[in-house]
Amino acid sequence: MTQTKSGTRAAALREAIEAARGEYLHDQTGTPEDEAYNQAVTDVVAAIGALLETEKRDERLLPTGYCWCGCGAETGIGSFFARGHDKTAEAALMKAEYGGTVPRLLAAHSYGPDRSVTDAAVRNGWVRCPIPGCKYVGAEASVRKHEAMPHKEK
Repeated sequence: MTQTKSGTRAAALREAIEAARGEYLHDQTGTPEDEAYNQAVTDVVAAIGALLETEKRDERLLPTGYCWCGCGAETGIGSFFARGHDKTAEAALMKAEYGGTVPRLLAAHSYGPDRSVTDAAVRNGWVRCPIPGCKYVGAEASVRKHEAMPHKEK
């Protein structure tokens, strides 16, 4: 199989992320300098990760006939996963790449208190609850269901 220009760039970005992760200080002295250094490495990983995410979003994924969790099970036409294996893959990815914690996942993609992941989701298709004062966001169907519930903001 010939690797596309996009695939080559994505591979280079993944290699850059792994190289940057190798720069973390593991024998920290607890000094502000060590903390700043590791934060800078985290920022570099996040920046490269953002480039990779943009690359991945533009790439069309196609089911292969086998489960994407890696178990080897055959899947139905048009399916990426055997039944329930999407959640297995999600949990495995969280553990393998982010230590099993959502804060590490968010930080790896430059989200946190100063950069809202929900604002980014709204820019990419999620919607906000239209009730004044309500902060709920989600997929359109989820927000419509939420909207029908009693609100203290009303």
